[in-house]
Amino acid sequence: MPVRAALAFATAGIAFMSACSNGSPTIPTSSEPFIYLVLSPEPLPDGGPPPADSSLLALLLTIGSPARSPFRRAERFEIRSTSDGSVFRWQEVTPSVIEPPAGHRGVSLRSANYVLRHASSPGSSGANEIKALSSYDLLIETEGRVARGRVTIPARPNPRVMTIGSRRFVVFPPVIGAAAYYISLDTELASGGFTRDTVVELYAGDPRFSRDSGEFRVIAVEANLYRYLSDTTAANAGLDGALGVFGGASSARMPLPRR
Repeated sequence: MPVRAALAFATAGIAFMSACSNGSPTIPTSSEPFIYLVLSPEPLPDGGPPPADSSLLALLLTIGSPARSPFRRAERFEIRSTSDGSVFRWQEVTPSVIEPPAGHRGVSLRSANYVLRHASSPGSSGANEIKALSSYDLLIETEGRVARGRVTIPARPNPRVMTIGSRRFVVFPPVIGAAAYYISLDTELASGGFTRDTVVELYAGDPRFSRDSGEFRVIAVEANLYRYLSDTTAANAGLDGALGVFGGASSARMPLPRR
C-alpha cells in the first residue's frame, strides 16, 4: 500500500442502521466535524520523487453519512508552536475532487481542502518552519464548533546499511518520540508496513522475487497517528471536539546499493 494512502486512512466510521417503520434501511447522518491533519517537517515519501516544496495538506469535513461527507469551512484554522508562539494559519483551497467525498472512511489527502503553504507570509509561518521534536497546538473554529489538539513531532530517522557476512540490513537508532515506524522499500516486491523494529533485512526473500536496487523509506509516527491508523475502533486521536486525527511524523529516504 502506498505510504501516502496508508497515512491518509480515515478509520472512524458510522454504521448503517435500519430504523424505518416500513422496514427499509435508513442512513444516519452526523453534523460532527472530521479532521485529518498530520504535521511533518518534510513531505512524507510515497515512492515517487520528492515534492518541490513542503506544503502540508489537511482535510476538514462534516461526517455526514457513509454516502456523502461534505467539505466544511473554518472561520479559524491555525496551529501554534508551544516553544516560541509562532502561528501557522491554514488556507482554504479548492479540492482537486470537487464533489464531496463519498463518506469520510478511506478518504485521501488528494481531496484536501486546507493547506499550509511552504513559505512564510505576513501574519503566518510556513510549513518550512515545522520542526522535529517541537510541539504544536491546533485550534479550529468551524460552524459553531471548536476543535483543539496537541502533537509533538518525532525526531528524524537516521537509517544506514549494515552488512553481516552475506546478509544486508538497514538499521537505525530508535527515534525519539516515535511510537512506531512505517517502512517501505522497493527492493522486495512485497514489503512494507508498520513495525516497531529498527532493523530491516534486505533481500531476505527469494531473490527471484526481489529487485537489485531501489530506495528505503521510513516514517517515524508519533502516538496519536499510530493509534488512529492501527486501531480501527479509534474514532479520534489527538483531538477534542472533532473526530479524526491530529498527528505528527518525520521521515527519511535512502538509496539502496545493488546486491
